[in-house]
Amino acid sequence: MTESFEAFPEVVFADATYKLLDLRLPVYVLMTEDGNGQSEIAAIGLLVNEEEVTLRWFFETFKKKNPISAQTRVYVTDKDMKERNVIKQVFPNSALTICLFHTLRTFNREITCDKRNITPNERDTVKEVIQSIVYCKSEMEYNNLYQHLKTIAPETVMEYYNKNWHLIRDEWVIGMTYMTGNFMNKTNNRLESFNGKLKSVISCFSTLENFVEKLFIVLKCIRLERDKNAVKLVQKHPIQMSQTPELHKYYDLLTPYAYNFLKKQFEYDEESITKNTTENTCSCIFYNSMRLPCHHIFKVRKQSLTPLFDPDLCEKRWTRNYYYKTQRVFQNVEVAVSDSDTTVTTLYRKKKKVPTTHEKFRKATLIGAKISELISQASNVHFYRKIEQLECIYNNWLKGHEVSIQVLDVDNDVTDDVENEDLGNYNRQDNYPDNDVVYGNDKTTDAGCSENINNQDVDNDVTDDVENEDLGNYNRQDNYPDNDIVYGNDKTMDAGCSENINNQGIKSIILPGKVRTCGRPKGAILTTIGLRRPRTKRTLAQKPETKIQKKGNRDIAVDPDEPTYCLCVQISYGEMICCDNDSCPIEWFHFSCVSLLTKPKGKWFCPRCRGDRPNKIKPKA
Repeated sequence: MTESFEAFPEVVFADATYKLLDLRLPVYVLMTEDGNGQSEIAAIGLLVNEEEVTLRWFFETFKKKNPISAQTRVYVTDKDMKERNVIKQVFPNSALTICLFHTLRTFNREITCDKRNITPNERDTVKEVIQSIVYCKSEMEYNNLYQHLKTIAPETVMEYYNKNWHLIRDEWVIGMTYMTGNFMNKTNNRLESFNGKLKSVISCFSTLENFVEKLFIVLKCIRLERDKNAVKLVQKHPIQMSQTPELHKYYDLLTPYAYNFLKKQFEYDEESITKNTTENTCSCIFYNSMRLPCHHIFKVRKQSLTPLFDPDLCEKRWTRNYYYKTQRVFQNVEVAVSDSDTTVTTLYRKKKKVPTTHEKFRKATLIGAKISELISQASNVHFYRKIEQLECIYNNWLKGHEVSIQVLDVDNDVTDDVENEDLGNYNRQDNYPDNDVVYGNDKTTDAGCSENINNQDVDNDVTDDVENEDLGNYNRQDNYPDNDIVYGNDKTMDAGCSENINNQGIKSIILPGKVRTCGRPKGAILTTIGLRRPRTKRTLAQKPETKIQKKGNRDIAVDPDEPTYCLCVQISYGEMICCDNDSCPIEWFHFSCVSLLTKPKGKWFCPRCRGDRPNKIKPKA
């Protein structure tokens, strides 16, 4: 932890998680971000409480053990006043920023109708303006929205806002927090993710011994994951590189995480240039937050014909060399620089897509339809035999057993003779001659069997007599002709014994408890601040025009000497129909214009005369 923090001390995320210990001790976690955007644990503390004295001891101890903490630029926390006051006192040179999620949630909790004595409309209007203020990118934009807020917000809301938020706007307005150099981190999601992993492994209200044991397991797993990502950074290289020489050089210089940010700025097309932009520095929020060259710097360099590639523009923490030196997996290994001219051929195996339940159902339905068609064409003797085989397979699948099918040679002539001989005497009162169904674990089967189906247990790989219980309900005096289903296996085993083994195996499996995830659930109706989530309207497929509509909409050259008819004010063409209303001003209509294919049997009135009743005249007003 000390080495990770010493290498990347610029930004620290601080938060506490609860209900992990039976002693009710809050677990306080400090986290940093490395050069490849990965999270590293800087410190973990078990505090008796969250009083100011306890927090002061924790941060002072952390500062004493880590002198490099003097170089920390910003702490990302929630809006806990005690915690924030202690950090300001212990680290006076560090800036404080409030997590975006906690900011919006606090506004949602405090600006309510009951607490501020306002109406729901006033509440929603104020929240919309405050949400826009949170996402402001500059001081000027903030001042404009603040003046607008003063004109629409009630006095109680403005009193709360000015007292708790206006004076510390540089700690929660997104554009102003970026100026502190927080590497574009708006939330504490890194810490929330780590806390979720802790709670997925450590049970709630665990003992101290159990907590410490599971904690080191989680830390080891997280470090292995980070080491794997670091090794992947060295071993894997992209197949297609950028054709721009400057971008290719920046890729070799920076880690992939930092390179992706720089690439977007390099390919940016906006024409705006800030006032304080030079060839090496800029006053925009991206440069101050990431300490990487922005699109303003690249544009100034293009205009001044200065080389676009300059290693001094990038902060040292984002470089590959610094990352290799500080990453623990490379401490005893020398990283060789790869030759960019070497051609490597990589073969990719296409991954199979996992089918959905609907896709599985469709595929099974197609196979089932083929089986049904094949069985329906079979003779009666073969039909009932195959039905019994399918029922056997279904019953075993229903119990969770696997079924193996062995195809045997069969003399079709013999079965045909049996069929012709017994077909006349075939009785559906469950009297089937020549039955060769073997119940139990029998090793011998009839010579005329065509298939041998063995039921196998999925878990223990032991076939048990799964059909003894189900088929016991059938009439044992029934005889099925030419039935060749064999239930059981070569090894004799009692069905109840096998079921007991399976039950014991299932009961011995301990599943982890369900962990409540942090944050808002996906698909929530309300946003974090409490406003309704805007729904994107689905584009409905437009119904194609019918032939009748196309005909009715066509333009026909009208002779000024010929009389015009219908709603389309066209001459007489095609089939027409007359309105049965004697006072109709138009009288004649084209079939296509009134959506008719044939002449109706009864009376017919035009759309102007009928209203909503096609067979009656619209009543006069």
